[in-house]
Amino acid sequence: MTRVTKIEPGVGTIPSAHDVNDNLRCTYHVIEADDGSTLVHLQVVGRKSSMSIQFDKAAASELVEIFSDAEVLERLAFCWDRLGADGFERLLVRLLDLSSAYTQVTRPTNVHGSDGGRDIQAYLKISDGLGSESLERVIVQAKHWPRRVIPIV
Repeated sequence: MTRVTKIEPGVGTIPSAHDVNDNLRCTYHVIEADDGSTLVHLQVVGRKSSMSIQFDKAAASELVEIFSDAEVLERLAFCWDRLGADGFERLLVRLLDLSSAYTQVTRPTNVHGSDGGRDIQAYLKISDGLGSESLERVIVQAKHWPRRVIPIV
Protein backbone atom coordinates (compact mmCIF):
# COMPACT_ATOMS: atom_id res chain seq x y z
CA MET A 1 0.00 0.00 0.00
CA THR A 2 1.20 3.49 -0.85
CA ARG A 3 0.07 6.93 0.31
CA VAL A 4 0.42 9.66 -2.33
CA THR A 5 1.06 13.18 -1.09
CA LYS A 6 2.12 14.88 -4.34
CA ILE A 7 1.31 14.44 -8.02
CA GLU A 8 3.45 16.03 -10.71
CA PRO A 9 3.91 15.68 -14.46
CA GLY A 10 6.06 12.78 -15.61
CA VAL A 11 9.40 13.26 -17.35
CA GLY A 12 11.44 10.95 -19.54
CA THR A 13 10.08 7.93 -21.39
CA ILE A 14 6.30 7.94 -21.82
CA PRO A 15 4.79 4.65 -20.59
CA SER A 16 2.68 2.54 -22.91
CA ALA A 17 -0.98 1.77 -22.23
CA HIS A 18 -1.79 -1.38 -20.24
CA ASP A 19 -3.91 -4.16 -21.68
CA VAL A 20 -7.56 -4.12 -20.64
CA ASN A 21 -8.38 -6.70 -17.98
CA ASP A 22 -12.10 -7.04 -17.34
CA ASN A 23 -11.36 -9.23 -14.32
CA LEU A 24 -10.09 -6.25 -12.33
CA ARG A 25 -12.26 -3.85 -10.42
CA CYS A 26 -11.41 -0.70 -8.53
CA THR A 27 -13.24 0.25 -5.36
CA TYR A 28 -12.85 3.36 -3.24
CA HIS A 29 -13.45 4.40 0.33
CA VAL A 30 -13.06 7.70 2.11
CA ILE A 31 -11.20 6.89 5.33
CA GLU A 32 -9.71 8.67 8.31
CA ALA A 33 -5.99 8.26 9.04
CA ASP A 34 -4.54 7.92 12.54
CA ASP A 35 -3.65 11.62 12.49
CA GLY A 36 -7.29 12.55 11.76
CA SER A 37 -6.71 13.49 8.12
CA THR A 38 -9.10 12.28 5.42
CA LEU A 39 -7.81 9.97 2.71
CA VAL A 40 -9.26 8.50 -0.47
CA HIS A 41 -8.39 4.80 -0.54
CA LEU A 42 -8.44 3.08 -3.96
CA GLN A 43 -8.12 -0.68 -4.18
CA VAL A 44 -7.71 -2.66 -7.40
CA VAL A 45 -8.76 -6.28 -6.92
CA GLY A 46 -8.17 -9.13 -9.34
CA ARG A 47 -8.38 -12.92 -9.22
CA LYS A 48 -4.82 -13.41 -8.00
CA SER A 49 -3.74 -10.07 -6.62
CA SER A 50 -4.81 -6.75 -5.22
CA MET A 51 -3.13 -3.42 -4.70
CA SER A 52 -4.16 -0.21 -3.03
CA ILE A 53 -3.18 3.42 -3.06
CA GLN A 54 -4.26 6.29 -0.82
CA PHE A 55 -4.44 9.99 -1.63
CA ASP A 56 -4.33 12.73 0.96
CA LYS A 57 -6.45 15.84 0.42
CA ALA A 58 -3.75 17.76 -1.48
CA ALA A 59 -2.94 14.86 -3.83
CA ALA A 60 -6.63 14.10 -4.42
CA SER A 61 -7.19 17.78 -5.27
CA GLU A 62 -4.30 17.67 -7.74
CA LEU A 63 -5.80 14.56 -9.34
CA VAL A 64 -9.18 16.29 -9.67
CA GLU A 65 -7.44 19.24 -11.36
CA ILE A 66 -5.74 16.88 -13.80
CA PHE A 67 -9.03 15.23 -14.75
CA SER A 68 -10.73 18.65 -14.94
CA ASP A 69 -8.17 20.01 -17.39
CA ALA A 70 -9.86 20.45 -20.78
CA GLU A 71 -6.68 19.38 -22.60
CA VAL A 72 -6.51 16.14 -20.62
CA LEU A 73 -10.22 15.46 -21.10
CA GLU A 74 -9.90 16.05 -24.83
CA ARG A 75 -7.23 13.34 -25.02
CA LEU A 76 -9.31 10.80 -23.11
CA ALA A 77 -11.76 8.77 -25.16
CA PHE A 78 -14.84 8.64 -22.97
CA CYS A 79 -17.05 5.57 -23.39
CA TRP A 80 -20.61 6.78 -22.74
CA ASP A 81 -21.98 3.25 -23.18
CA ARG A 82 -20.16 2.07 -20.04
CA LEU A 83 -21.49 4.92 -17.90
CA GLY A 84 -24.70 4.02 -16.09
CA ALA A 85 -27.44 6.38 -14.96
CA ASP A 86 -25.97 6.81 -11.49
CA GLY A 87 -22.46 7.47 -12.86
CA PHE A 88 -23.85 9.98 -15.35
CA GLU A 89 -25.61 11.79 -12.55
CA ARG A 90 -22.46 11.83 -10.40
CA LEU A 91 -20.56 13.23 -13.41
CA LEU A 92 -23.09 16.05 -13.76
CA VAL A 93 -22.85 16.82 -10.04
CA ARG A 94 -19.05 16.94 -10.30
CA LEU A 95 -19.17 19.26 -13.32
CA LEU A 96 -21.54 21.63 -11.50
CA ASP A 97 -19.28 21.44 -8.41
CA LEU A 98 -16.26 22.40 -10.53
CA SER A 99 -18.09 25.37 -11.98
CA SER A 100 -17.67 28.51 -9.95
CA ALA A 101 -21.17 29.56 -11.04
CA TYR A 102 -22.95 27.02 -8.79
CA THR A 103 -22.95 26.27 -5.08
CA GLN A 104 -24.65 23.75 -2.76
CA VAL A 105 -24.84 21.06 -5.46
CA THR A 106 -26.72 18.03 -4.08
CA ARG A 107 -28.52 14.89 -5.16
CA PRO A 108 -31.77 14.81 -3.18
CA THR A 109 -32.57 11.39 -1.78
CA ASN A 110 -36.32 11.74 -2.28
CA VAL A 111 -37.27 8.72 -4.34
CA HIS A 112 -40.99 9.32 -4.90
CA GLY A 113 -40.63 9.49 -8.69
CA SER A 114 -40.41 6.56 -11.09
CA ASP A 115 -36.84 7.58 -11.91
CA GLY A 116 -35.66 6.86 -8.37
CA GLY A 117 -35.21 10.55 -7.55
CA ARG A 118 -32.45 11.08 -10.07
CA ASP A 119 -32.53 14.84 -9.77
CA ILE A 120 -29.77 17.27 -9.00
CA GLN A 121 -30.33 20.48 -7.10
CA ALA A 122 -27.91 23.40 -7.17
CA TYR A 123 -27.94 27.12 -6.60
CA LEU A 124 -26.81 29.45 -9.37
CA LYS A 125 -24.87 32.47 -8.10
CA ILE A 126 -26.25 35.67 -9.62
CA SER A 127 -24.31 38.90 -9.22
CA ASP A 128 -26.05 42.28 -9.54
CA GLY A 129 -22.77 43.90 -10.64
CA LEU A 130 -22.68 46.06 -7.53
CA GLY A 131 -21.06 43.52 -5.22
CA SER A 132 -24.23 41.81 -4.09
CA GLU A 133 -24.98 38.21 -4.93
CA SER A 134 -28.17 36.18 -4.82
CA LEU A 135 -28.84 32.48 -5.31
CA GLU A 136 -31.37 30.95 -7.69
CA ARG A 137 -32.36 27.30 -7.21
CA VAL A 138 -31.79 25.10 -10.26
CA ILE A 139 -33.16 21.57 -10.69
CA VAL A 140 -31.52 19.20 -13.18
CA GLN A 141 -33.34 16.11 -14.40
CA ALA A 142 -30.60 13.77 -15.61
CA LYS A 143 -31.32 11.52 -18.59
CA HIS A 144 -28.61 9.16 -19.75
CA TRP A 145 -29.70 7.18 -22.78
CA PRO A 146 -26.46 6.48 -24.69
CA ARG A 147 -28.15 5.20 -27.82
CA ARG A 148 -30.89 7.81 -28.08
CA VAL A 149 -30.88 11.49 -29.04
CA ILE A 150 -32.73 13.70 -26.55
CA PRO A 151 -33.78 17.23 -27.51
CA ILE A 152 -32.44 19.92 -25.19
CA VAL A 153 -35.21 22.05 -23.72
